[in-house]
Amino acid sequence: MSRWSFTYRDLLERNASLFSSMPALSTRHRSLTHGELYARGQALASGLASLGVQPGDRLAIVCENRPEMLELLAAAAWLGACLVPINYRLSADEVRYVLDDVAPRLAFVSRQYAHLVERLPAGIVQLLLNDADDPADALEALCRTTSPLGVRAWDDQAPLVVMHTAAVDGQPKGAILSHRGLVSAAMQMQATWRLGPADRGIGVLPLFHIAGLGLALAVQSAGGAVLLEERFEPDRVAELAEHQGGSVLSCFPPMLGAVLDSCERRRGQLCHLRVVSGVESPETIGRLHSMVPHAMFWSAYGQTETSGTISLSPFAERPGSAGRPMPLCSVRIVDDVGENVERGAVGQIMVRGPGVFRGYWPPAQPRPVAEQDAWHRTDDLGWLDSDGYLWFRGRSKAKDLIKTGGENVSPAEVERVLKTHPALADAAVLGIPDRTWGEAVKAVCVLRPGASATAADIIEYVGERLARFKRPKVVEFVDRVPRLTSGRVDKSAL
Repeated sequence: MSRWSFTYRDLLERNASLFSSMPALSTRHRSLTHGELYARGQALASGLASLGVQPGDRLAIVCENRPEMLELLAAAAWLGACLVPINYRLSADEVRYVLDDVAPRLAFVSRQYAHLVERLPAGIVQLLLNDADDPADALEALCRTTSPLGVRAWDDQAPLVVMHTAAVDGQPKGAILSHRGLVSAAMQMQATWRLGPADRGIGVLPLFHIAGLGLALAVQSAGGAVLLEERFEPDRVAELAEHQGGSVLSCFPPMLGAVLDSCERRRGQLCHLRVVSGVESPETIGRLHSMVPHAMFWSAYGQTETSGTISLSPFAERPGSAGRPMPLCSVRIVDDVGENVERGAVGQIMVRGPGVFRGYWPPAQPRPVAEQDAWHRTDDLGWLDSDGYLWFRGRSKAKDLIKTGGENVSPAEVERVLKTHPALADAAVLGIPDRTWGEAVKAVCVLRPGASATAADIIEYVGERLARFKRPKVVEFVDRVPRLTSGRVDKSAL
């Protein structure tokens, strides 16, 4: 282990020393100080060790935004284990795929989403989390375990989180995120936003998403607190920003617009809000700056595979751009053969830095030393202007994804489901512009001779088998799907 190593457990220990009695996280039902979160993580790690959890084991969790998610992250950091937060918007079959993929030793599930894990793979022990308003802590029994827990130093390159993201082939892949990646990303955001112990992050994005977890860790690294919300409610976000010190907000369309509508309706001022980030239309950003002049919207670009944010700048500095590279991120633009292009030319966005992930699950053999400084290929297109601002220009042909309301949808995954519909002979899926969600899923379908189906039939069929955000919003029936000579869908013609 390098003497320069700094893990997430080190961050928790630092906070417990510097901000012990200050709040670290809170919900409508409970709160924890930084000192309590550190002690809680240690006690929970001891209980998990008594159940046989060892370094490298995975701990899966399916739940709404709850303190248990961050408590288990702290425990995993103590044990050298990996937390696997699972998207509760997935179908039961999709959750089963993730569990099969990572083979966790334990699966923690809230009652609200217990139906998603009714068929656990063999060898996985399920622990049911209590309802959020239950005064009895769901993890209390584990925390009462008195088994001694040896203090072991972990290298900050060790895995801490496995977070599944949509893949080009349609099957989700688990990105392996290290202590170094997550902590460095958090501290870069903290420094860029100048966060301090008085800041409060409004945690409405789910913690299974890198944007949600990244915001929580950024505020935590500053000694501030995360105000966790189980679900997004515009009036509640406005209340947190006006009366609970909520100063930092990350959101996806159409969340910010809804919060501003609430503010306007209630004649609120969002007086504590000063940092807002995400991907929004210029019109919505303009509303924010007009209605809440003390708040600043930050444009950003990032990926799960880079532990979050790659570039970040105030929108007003260069409207339309995705910001400038973060302090510890190197960005370059290359052509199809990997050569740098001229400034202003569109090409593949490449990234290098401590936030770049360790690969997809299952972990491969360690890369040779000569390759450890290799650049990460994002499969996104963009260009850099003369001042170093990054401009996003869509996805490369190798990365066929639809971004709807902050979620990635693989057309190939939806197409596979559509082709199992008994009335369809062929189908293709693409993304179309959507004023509310950024992009929407569109299905282009060919009926079998003599068969019939309506758009509503197709939408319901997909919704029964995949997460509801993957359902087509628009269905069009055609005589044939345009294809290339290779048999692949001709997306340009489509």
